Amino acid sequence: MAKVKFISIPAGLENYFNTALQAGDRFVYSTVRKTNPFVSRKKKAGLTQKSLLPLCSQIWATYNETVKSAWNTAGLESGLTGFRFFVQDKTLRLQNNLEGESTPSNLYQSKVAHFRVESPATSLLVTQLHPKSYFVLRKKTGKATMYEQVQVIEDFVLPLDLEINYKSNLVSQGAGSYARYYAIVYSLYQGRTLEQVCSIDFDLSTDWKNATVGIGEVIGQVLGYSLFIEFYNMRGDLWVDNISAIHSGQNWVRDTHCNNVRQAFTKQFYQVPSNWVAVELPAGSFFDSEYGNI
Repeated sequence: MAKVKFISIPAGLENYFNTALQAGDRFVYSTVRKTNPFVSRKKKAGLTQKSLLPLCSQIWATYNETVKSAWNTAGLESGLTGFRFFVQDKTLRLQNNLEGESTPSNLYQSKVAHFRVESPATSLLVTQLHPKSYFVLRKKTGKATMYEQVQVIEDFVLPLDLEINYKSNLVSQGAGSYARYYAIVYSLYQGRTLEQVCSIDFDLSTDWKNATVGIGEVIGQVLGYSLFIEFYNMRGDLWVDNISAIHSGQNWVRDTHCNNVRQAFTKQFYQVPSNWVAVELPAGSFFDSEYGNI
């Protein structure tokens, strides 16, 4: 098995790194490759016949450098050029029968996770499990139907930093109500398993904003952690994107851009759910990925 290390990008150089390099799926193919900003002539010919690329190109050509720069900056979060990010966003707008153009934002991408709790429900709880090690299936090179087991080892080293971008429209339904994104860190101390919570509490009503919190130490030997998004005694809507749980120099959240939050077990992720899984989802509550730039 290959030995995988991590690096910390110096402050101020993140944009250059994201523009030049793109990381593969570390759970299946742990690779870093050069970003290819060009579309091949053959692929471009096929796109012009069967896709929305001609329309998007015409609209893009009308933008000035300030608008294009805004799209370029917003696309860095997803590892896309400004034009590719614009095409992705415009396609989703047309699929959702929305007119006009979007305003690019650094706080959310084209798709976001939407959580809703309405009557009769007043609660919701979803989790993303992060055991220390588990196996995934990886396709064997040159074999059409053969897969091999690959062990993913998540060496958990504090500090743990949580970060999330969100928009909320929530109403309290009684005493003790809250909506939050949090991690439970498990540690072993004197023969007991201790739990310490690191939490970001959501504002009841706010436009898109960023929130962060961190935990640097716990009592005893660290065992691992799990992530949760929870509503208690609360109703309303919450939209989130760009979810992070950073430790050991990298973000370990699966589906950090919320492209498919409902995806649970898959052929590759057969031991742990791929993204987020419901722990408590009563009638009147739901969560899913949707187009966010409405």
